[in-house]
Amino acid sequence: MTQTLDETRSRLATVTQLLDEHHVVVLGDDAPARAQFGQMLAEHLRTMPDTLVTVLPGEDAPNLDAFCRLLEAARDADGPVPREIPSLIRFLRASPSPRKHQYIIWRDADVLLESDIRLFGRVVNALLATAACLEHIDPDVLVLQRVVFLGGDKLGAYAEEPHGQFNAWRTDDEEDLWEVYACLDRPPVLTFRLDG
Repeated sequence: MTQTLDETRSRLATVTQLLDEHHVVVLGDDAPARAQFGQMLAEHLRTMPDTLVTVLPGEDAPNLDAFCRLLEAARDADGPVPREIPSLIRFLRASPSPRKHQYIIWRDADVLLESDIRLFGRVVNALLATAACLEHIDPDVLVLQRVVFLGGDKLGAYAEEPHGQFNAWRTDDEEDLWEVYACLDRPPVLTFRLDG
């Protein structure tokens, strides 16, 4: 289904507005259209002042090692992030720049979901919890970090799962994030469909 330029602009404006307060799961059945939307969203967000946009090509991240390598490359890390969730959380909490708005666009996030659903939940929890820390907990910084997850039907099914990490905090990981869990009852995540 081909979208007009006006429809695409309207979708970009809607998702950008949702990102003011929420992380967004963007769903679409057409993989090329989804990829194009992700690229256009990244370009649109980069035009905003005081903004850093990180794009993670999820098709290349079926495991934690690959995910961390993508993040290191995208964020110009000084060294490797140890391949464990607590180290990933520490890396994410260390603000990569003084920019007030930071966006992570995770294309094909369902690749990791299909590969390892438990690990996917742990990575999502790390991303959303550290964003909450940067916004609500860390006294030295006020960074609005939002994540856009792009995927298909399996990601949509996970987004509806009441105990999945788009709807509930994970409290059994090695890193204690009780401050976040006390501050926010649940992750602020909304779902947006590109095709209907």
